[in-house]
Amino acid sequence: MYAVMQFPWQKSPTSEASKWMLAEESPLATLWTTSRNGILLLSARGINMLSQFALFLAISRLMGQEALGVFSFVVSTTILGTYISNLGMDTLITREAAPHSPADGENLLSNLLSLKLISSVLAYSCINLSFLFLPLESSVQRQLLIYSTVIFLNSISSLLWFYGDAFDRFLLHGILWASNHFIRAALGLLVLFSGGYLERVLMGLVVAEVFSLGLSWMLTNRWVGKVRIRADVAVWENALQKAWPIALGGLLGAVSFRIDVSILQILRGPQEVGIYSAAFKLVEVMHVLPSSLSLSIFPRLSRTFQGAGVSQTARITRRLLFLTFSLGMASSLILYSAAPFIIRLLYGTGFDESIPVLQILVLKIFFIFLSLPLSYMLIAVGEERKMTGILAVSALCSITINLLLAPGYGRYGAALASVASEVLLFGGYAFRLWRLLGREI
Repeated sequence: MYAVMQFPWQKSPTSEASKWMLAEESPLATLWTTSRNGILLLSARGINMLSQFALFLAISRLMGQEALGVFSFVVSTTILGTYISNLGMDTLITREAAPHSPADGENLLSNLLSLKLISSVLAYSCINLSFLFLPLESSVQRQLLIYSTVIFLNSISSLLWFYGDAFDRFLLHGILWASNHFIRAALGLLVLFSGGYLERVLMGLVVAEVFSLGLSWMLTNRWVGKVRIRADVAVWENALQKAWPIALGGLLGAVSFRIDVSILQILRGPQEVGIYSAAFKLVEVMHVLPSSLSLSIFPRLSRTFQGAGVSQTARITRRLLFLTFSLGMASSLILYSAAPFIIRLLYGTGFDESIPVLQILVLKIFFIFLSLPLSYMLIAVGEERKMTGILAVSALCSITINLLLAPGYGRYGAALASVASEVLLFGGYAFRLWRLLGREI
């Protein structure tokens, strides 16, 4: 059905899709489209973050720094596992299907679903076997074993959400994403306030993921395209050849963003992780805004580059970067000034040690507002292999600085490592995009 190196829509889009892809869009229309999609995703992610934050705060208030540290470690490690299982397929299906109709992408979706089931087994095994040989308490290893089962569930759900994005179904993505986190937080809080200990809270979160997957499957099948599972080795080979740089880049990005928590857990223990995570959680919250804006414009960037070329792509890039730079600068200044008030308001005076950590991490927040849109632009123009090299340097930098500074400086060393890795990402992405687009940008 497929040639070894080519999906059917790589030959030529349908005439209707081609007109849509090649149409020159006015600045006002671009702004409206980006704003509308961004608001939809931002609203969903806002609900997600508030839901996650409610559970995070409840654990910090009711269980203390050590339990918060264990929870943060288990969740961060599982997120690394989801990046392994993802294989870059979420981004691939958005980019490849964007210029076409849902019917054209259904065969690819069905094959990527089966491929993700296999990759989830490998990711789950890799994560849990790795930590068997590290100095972790048996209770922490058991909790990781339980919670990391969400790798299977979330991998399938996310592929369905991003498949909808290819056809501008951002409202559906937002509803499903928000529902996922709302159900998780509701069940987690219910277990927590009914007297459940941390392990039972994690079990509740796994059950919530099961409900979320069922909802995502049903609504995607109804409103986007038929959801089936097929196994065609030729399609798998095509997909893996196209997606491996994205997959490796996503994993390296996750390592660069989250490895500090794992290293702190091993070298300094859960209490240090709890203090650090209280500040870093605000970085994750601020991550929502640039990632939503970048994701909302990603399908349009892909269509524009494939149809209209470098000049129009560069024009969209300039507008997005101006917006994210302004938002990043304002957010960083406000967070630095208000850090004592924010930490005490959220966590109480028992987390005062998190204040200077947050004031270091505001630098990371500023550069996230720049590096995230640049990463989506590089993928849109097919530069994921170059991007992977930049991510490898950033991840290596993060691991090295963490190993050098975390033993002696703990949370402060981890914060400095996180900032340095983000600065490297921005510098590498900016240089590569400048080389590609030149004066156009």
